[in-house]
Amino acid sequence: MKNKFIFFTLNLLLAVLGAVLFALSHPNYLNLNGFPIFAYIALIPFFLLLKRTKLKFSFLWGAFSGALSYFIFNFWIIFFHPLAIYIIIAKYCILYSVLFFVLKIIDSYFSRYSFIFQTIAWVAFEYLNTLGFLGYSYGIMGYTQWNFPILIRVSSIFGVWGISFLLVFFSACSASFLFEFYKEKDIKNVYQRYKLPMMIWVGTFFAFILYGAFTKIDLSEAQRARIALVQPNRDPWLGNLEVYRNNYEELKNLSEKALKNFPDIELVVWPETAFIPMIRWHYKYTSTYNPNSLLVRELLHFLDNQKVPFLIGNDDGVLDEKFSDNNFDNLEDKKLDYNAALLFIPKKNVSPPEPQTYRKMHLVPFTEHFPYQKLFPRLYEFLKENDTHFWERGKEANLLEFNNFKIGTPICFEDTFGYISRAFSKKGANIIINLTNDAWANSAVSQYQHLSMAVFRAVENRLPVLRATSSGQTAFIDQNGNIQEMLSPFIKDILVADVTVLTEGHKTVYSYLGDFFGVLCTIVLILNLCFIIINKFIKRSEVK
Repeated sequence: MKNKFIFFTLNLLLAVLGAVLFALSHPNYLNLNGFPIFAYIALIPFFLLLKRTKLKFSFLWGAFSGALSYFIFNFWIIFFHPLAIYIIIAKYCILYSVLFFVLKIIDSYFSRYSFIFQTIAWVAFEYLNTLGFLGYSYGIMGYTQWNFPILIRVSSIFGVWGISFLLVFFSACSASFLFEFYKEKDIKNVYQRYKLPMMIWVGTFFAFILYGAFTKIDLSEAQRARIALVQPNRDPWLGNLEVYRNNYEELKNLSEKALKNFPDIELVVWPETAFIPMIRWHYKYTSTYNPNSLLVRELLHFLDNQKVPFLIGNDDGVLDEKFSDNNFDNLEDKKLDYNAALLFIPKKNVSPPEPQTYRKMHLVPFTEHFPYQKLFPRLYEFLKENDTHFWERGKEANLLEFNNFKIGTPICFEDTFGYISRAFSKKGANIIINLTNDAWANSAVSQYQHLSMAVFRAVENRLPVLRATSSGQTAFIDQNGNIQEMLSPFIKDILVADVTVLTEGHKTVYSYLGDFFGVLCTIVLILNLCFIIINKFIKRSEVK
């Protein structure tokens, strides 16, 4: 009994240690930049735990490890929505239980070289985790290296998945080495077995570094554009019409200040849903004496008298195409709401408001989008009762264009998904501008975790990435993955960035092939599991 207790306690310590190292590798409460060096060893406790446990217990340890890892890592999400933390814990409890079960099967079957296939499996699960309704990119190991631009430039080929593979392989291989050394107590023999894979890893690491060094883009002769990013330090959705008016006045004052101090500014950017109410809807379908309509018309008058375009986040309400705009009965039932980025060009598309528009395509599950109303009517009603604001999904990665700018505008957490920015890049974007509101979390940790993923969008497509946020992290990231300028979180300020814009862009392997490495790992994992199952079946048949 005593030995079982010690064995269980050691397994528990490994699970807890793995969860803590995982969280510390990313931006966290102790260090907003994270401890990226921990990422190289963070998964060693998990892989050692798998070596020690039986197959029938592996999914239980996986459930515990996944739930604890994301509870520590994503604790700030508790402020997003009443259901958010429970959904995150439930998702990763299930995901890691399956992941650990698969990793244990691989470990049992391949034994000595299991770490290779375990690495493939881990990266495949990371990729699969970003897909579908519950797709979520937070916690991918590769993102821990966001402050190491010379290394992560290889993402222009492999995406973030290549960096993840590098990190996970080191942990998996090291765990196998330590476990075998503990069993055999013969360092020489164990070292000889693992010398080649570790030499390959070291060679790959330095190959990535060399690639990053030799593919650094020379931006000294690039065209520069001065862009003002406004950070109002307010959650735009909190309040009433009076608050919305005050928010508008602050945005207006900050913009005027920037334009006065920097007359050569070419574009002013306001964050996600910075202006409320809905511009087009209230201009067209609301009485001119309505307070919402009055505020909209004040904004439009201001914009039309400027010398530069404004890119504004707004809840874009439009009439459903199924209905005629000649019938004004029950208009609210005929309205479609989109989370949108609107580009207003003075004297051209401001009055009446016909801005160039991008509508958010990847909506936040449960809080912006829930397509299962008929299947789960009670859950749908619960979400509505908790002030959930559902939006329609945009259909296209529209570019917003003026002068030499071709702007892709991922909204909110869309810049955490590589495929969104890639879609803009394929259409010819030469700049990415993310409009975000992370103010609801009141957490610098959440804002830095978001920033860490945005850096990869710059190196994947070799495009400058600007972030205009409500409370942080407002920043300019150049094509080489360097954060050139950034405002402090939770302050009211303007970032005026001299952005290097390459009019022809730099198409990359990632721009053309997207997440092919994540897909490849997934295919190899499926083939690997099929091989194991078929082989087991053949062996059983032979025994009979």
